[in-house]
Amino acid sequence: MTKEFMPEHSQMPYGSKYRPLYRLFVGERWRFIIRNKVPVEFDTAHAAREEAKRHLTALLNPQIRSEQMATDESNVLAAEIIGWRERREQEALAERQRVFSAPSKTVFAKGGRQVEVEMRRKRR
Repeated sequence: MTKEFMPEHSQMPYGSKYRPLYRLFVGERWRFIIRNKVPVEFDTAHAAREEAKRHLTALLNPQIRSEQMATDESNVLAAEIIGWRERREQEALAERQRVFSAPSKTVFAKGGRQVEVEMRRKRR
């Protein structure tokens, strides 16, 4: 039997409160959202459904943190890499300014008025 992937979110009344529920596959049992080993409870059904939706979204779309680097002062290699990245960004900024700054302007008369035309210097 193949499970069909179909994420759903819902809520369940529990006394005078509501508990958010979710499931990932058709035919699977509903799961509670648990924090600190206790199911989460809300005063309204809407709040419970919204929390179930947020939890399901976070479960299926985790944040990717591959671009972030832990900066530990004791790690000399990390400081060297951060310094290299900063130097590389400064060099790229200087290159962009050298190539694209101070464009030459030529004035043409068109229909009785003057129009400025900007020319970019080409990279060699």
